[in-house]
Amino acid sequence: MKKLMLFMFIIVLLVGTVSAVGSSFEFDNVKNYDKETQTIEIRNSILGIPFFQLDKIAEYTLLRNTYTCLINCEAEGITTLYMNGSLFQNMRFENRKGEDRNVDVQIYLIKNISQVIWNEVYSDSSNKTLISNKSKIITYEQEVQYNFEELSTGTYKWKIKGTKDIYESIDWIGRSIGGIELVDWAWWDALPGNFQAFTTAGTDNFTVPTGVISVNVLIVGGGAGGGRCLGGGGGAGGIVFNESYSVTAETNVSVTIGSGGGGSIADASPGTSGTNSTFNILNASGGGGGGSISDTPGIDGGSGGGGSRFAAAGGVGIAGQGFAGGVGGSNSGGGGGGNQEIGQIGVVDVGGDGGAGNATVWGLSVLNLSCGGGAGGNSGATGDGGCASAGDGRNLAAGTHAENNSGSGGGGGGCSGGNFNGGAGGSGLVVVRWNLSVPTITVFSPTNTTFTTSTIFFNASIEDTVDEFIVNYNGTNITSFTINTTLEVEDGNHQLLIYANGSSTPNWGLNDTIFFTVDTAPVINVF
Repeated sequence: MKKLMLFMFIIVLLVGTVSAVGSSFEFDNVKNYDKETQTIEIRNSILGIPFFQLDKIAEYTLLRNTYTCLINCEAEGITTLYMNGSLFQNMRFENRKGEDRNVDVQIYLIKNISQVIWNEVYSDSSNKTLISNKSKIITYEQEVQYNFEELSTGTYKWKIKGTKDIYESIDWIGRSIGGIELVDWAWWDALPGNFQAFTTAGTDNFTVPTGVISVNVLIVGGGAGGGRCLGGGGGAGGIVFNESYSVTAETNVSVTIGSGGGGSIADASPGTSGTNSTFNILNASGGGGGGSISDTPGIDGGSGGGGSRFAAAGGVGIAGQGFAGGVGGSNSGGGGGGNQEIGQIGVVDVGGDGGAGNATVWGLSVLNLSCGGGAGGNSGATGDGGCASAGDGRNLAAGTHAENNSGSGGGGGGCSGGNFNGGAGGSGLVVVRWNLSVPTITVFSPTNTTFTTSTIFFNASIEDTVDEFIVNYNGTNITSFTINTTLEVEDGNHQLLIYANGSSTPNWGLNDTIFFTVDTAPVINVF
């Protein structure tokens, strides 16, 4: 009873103190995480104590994340700001050992854009009477780069695009408004297995490790350049995927990485086709160039290039590697073919979208891989280079060309009306994978629940001979932690993640993060 009275006295004292000092009282912020909805709530709190939470200042919801990705990774979400401030104050990156890593990343705000692509007004000139007024409006999403500037209160949709090393697992950590780091919210993990990636155009060798007799191989040809002045989009490089290719240990296998084709710089010439990528005798063909303003068809290739304006035909793709380019339209080009679908046909003044690229490799969601370039139209926009879903014929300003937007094997964008060149295609890619096993980790205790005692038993098992294991407890790596032990844990919300390095491979295994709460406060029943 004395403890209960003391606890109630402290509450009264704190409330009285806040009332006395008013707005000058010093607040800290706290984070509440709902795993089911992937939502993080940031609130003011007295002295940073979760029990004394006050006003909500922001809410972050994760809509999509590439939890396992090869090289190119993305996350997308919605944030509501209840006060003016930065969407993210900064961004940093850690690997599984808690070491800081450098990751090439861009943050974008996603905005809905409406554009009038044609407008017709009919009137009677004799009596100046308006007869009709017709227009066509297209609406699309546009990504606007965000540079940590301050925003007004409101709701914002955002996207994060990152490029990591193929071997690494990365925790992208944004510092929210209020200074709270969003740790262990969404990882970009590496796929299990050993990898070697070849990304620089030219020739190289893969040295087969000792004991390896079979490998997985992904080969992507170079993407093609787009056409000039109402030209077609460049075709994507072809894809060859072999899940069991026989090799001889301790020998060299020849590798060629195809180069991306340049965008057209002359009216009479189509975009340059990409060159082939190879792994020994396996061959992925380069994409076909997009047609230019002189009504030239797209070129055949791994995926075909889009035709230029006035119904010029698209190039043909190679069966099993890609698809055909789209047919040109009236004052617009057709989209370049992609690995998954044909390029879209150009319509009046609006270029066709590029064909979508490969959706999965080794069961992963893959971005920027073998997509066709979008075509240029006469509506004041230039086709984008190959991208995750397809090249877009409407999403860049007139006169720009998407040389840096093409991704691995992606086709370059065809240019819109005006004296401009097409975009260049992206270079090819070869990825070799072997030794696929990883340790299996099972956490028995704690579970995702609320405990009314502060004495918590931590218990887990790891199936493998382990060289190293690390416990990440509340966002901090503890290398000296014992995975079968009893600890005294303070009240509040906690999280536990264990990952281990198997001796048979250099790959990290991990469990799903455990979220648990300790609440030992007495229950007060009022009768």
